[in-house]
Amino acid sequence: MHTSEITSDGAGEDKEYAVGCSCRTHYVSRLRTYADAVAVRTAHKQAVADGTWQAEQDAEAARLAERAPLNAAKREHFEALDDRRSAGFGVLIAKQRGGDVEAARADLAAADARLAAAVVALAAFEVSA
Repeated sequence: MHTSEITSDGAGEDKEYAVGCSCRTHYVSRLRTYADAVAVRTAHKQAVADGTWQAEQDAEAARLAERAPLNAAKREHFEALDDRRSAGFGVLIAKQRGGDVEAARADLAAADARLAAAVVALAAFEVSA
């Protein structure tokens, strides 16, 4: 169910209106008049009634699903890069504090391998684009 609310902020010439809907996908603010807010609310309700809103939601879901593998590759690259940096600092800290340098180097080698795999996976998307 799409229930909407018109709110206002400010006073006099600075008064602005906003329209929000319970669907949480529709919010318009900085409207200058109440009539503008009513028109926006009416247009959204009409889009819901005639199926336009649902078609837009379905199209956006399909767009996101299509890009999900690329987004996952970007996320893995970022996380692998972060792990690589942490492992590098781990080696420095182990050297400075008398820790297990060989274990820290092994962690760094594993992080390097993960980062290399993430770079290859991300590059595959750039080639196919």
